[in-house]
Amino acid sequence: NVTNKSCRKTALAPTYGGPICKMVPVCPDKDADGEEQFMLYATHEKVLGLVQLPLDGNPNKCMGLIAHPGQISAISVDYAGKYAFTC
Repeated sequence: NVTNKSCRKTALAPTYGGPICKMVPVCPDKDADGEEQFMLYATHEKVLGLVQLPLDGNPNKCMGLIAHPGQISAISVDYAGKYAFTC
């Protein structure tokens, strides 16, 4: 809340590998109405994940996988929202 700076909602979801260190919105084609929105995230422990928005705590709306043999230093998504890049 902007007026009194209070938190409106806290939602938990599995991250499959420690705390989240990076988040990037996945923006599919802007012309398509009614498209589902997603967020890509990375943890320090090699995990790259995808969460369906809005965040509501439903564990069936998120997934994570081991994407690297070491720590993920950066993540990015292509302009069409089809491919995720990591390094």
